[in-house]
Amino acid sequence: MLPLIVAILLSANIHGQSISGDWYGLIDVQGMQLSFNLHIVQNDDGLTGTFDVSEQGAINVPLSSVSLNKLEFQFSFVPAGISYSGITDAGFNNIMGYFKQGQTNTMLKFGRDPVDLPENNANRIKEIYKKEEAYIEMRDGVKLLEIPQCFFSEHPITQSLVGKKLLTFL
Repeated sequence: MLPLIVAILLSANIHGQSISGDWYGLIDVQGMQLSFNLHIVQNDDGLTGTFDVSEQGAINVPLSSVSLNKLEFQFSFVPAGISYSGITDAGFNNIMGYFKQGQTNTMLKFGRDPVDLPENNANRIKEIYKKEEAYIEMRDGVKLLEIPQCFFSEHPITQSLVGKKLLTFL
């Protein structure tokens, strides 16, 4: 019986009541859902961390500052004018707060589990609209770009162009 009780107590909070570890969130930027992931480390000097926004190619970008005062969590990335201020729950499983960059001030929730990407996520859209290019070089050295039919097959605006080849000068 005792091993069962110990197992239940240990599984109740996998993250050990610490802000350290990986945090996952989704942020809405101009109607596009972007993943925003944090990686927080507690060391002798305090907290440090990095963030990822994979849709924008930002991976392991070092945060300028990270702080935790009781349950109030904050971080910033000065080069891009990013700041975040939120409150974590006592078990350090969720953080609710506001993300600020320029005129943008939007709610951003972080959790411990990776988030499912919505349909309007940039990475999902890239999967649908894979870019394929074919070049035609003319005798005078001018290159023409041929956009294959498959590029347009799923885009509603270009349905009338399906079956036609578009050529653009480079």
